[in-house]
Amino acid sequence: MLEIVHFTPVCFERDRIQADAWLLPLLRESTQHFQTIGVHGISNDWLGQQPWKRVLAFQVFHDLLEPASPQRRILEVGGGLSAITERLAIQHDYSLIELATHEKEENYRKLEASLGRTFVTLADWSDTPFTAPRDLVIANDLFPNVDQRLYAFIDAAWPMCRELRLTLTYYENTVWHVKRIPSGEQLIVRPWGLREVRVFLDHLVECHPHDFPSYDRTQLVYHDYEKILFTNRRNILRVRMTKQT
Repeated sequence: MLEIVHFTPVCFERDRIQADAWLLPLLRESTQHFQTIGVHGISNDWLGQQPWKRVLAFQVFHDLLEPASPQRRILEVGGGLSAITERLAIQHDYSLIELATHEKEENYRKLEASLGRTFVTLADWSDTPFTAPRDLVIANDLFPNVDQRLYAFIDAAWPMCRELRLTLTYYENTVWHVKRIPSGEQLIVRPWGLREVRVFLDHLVECHPHDFPSYDRTQLVYHDYEKILFTNRRNILRVRMTKQT
């Protein structure tokens, strides 16, 4: 099944109170723990500072962190260091692949030591073979805004899991001025827009008709939520892919 939900101001307001009641206490607890062990989690800061990130995290992760949630084999890519990282590692058979562009390696190692288990691989996901079967793979706020290799990621992750949760960030009327690190060359990059997301979803339906016979195309829209929900022109689709038996 291929479920997609457009993240709107209405969705945000509907879940905001419940999301904050669930996540803000976890953030306070983890912030205290991180300070005790000498860890600074940038993702933890962002969750505390940006209400929309808390609501989206609630929608993606809340069911996994319920007290009665069964233990699952979970792989997350690009999750960073936050209260959610810590709780997933405590409650599940959890692994994290992280490029660590915001925190130093020692922060991840200190968290592992405090929890008494090794679960973080610091590497590009494309250099890390996806071999062990997983119940669930998660990539939140990574594709295709930070990493445009979405097709390759699906090809690598989907064969080894039963469920995949993504949040896809896309834009319209936007260009980024970026620098190529080795040469310093200035590049003008157009991020994925509605057309690219639609082509990707249609590709999933075409390649996996048994698992994804269709999807709700009414959710595939773009609206400018700058200064309403976000600080830029982003739109977000929450995507849940599950294998059919």
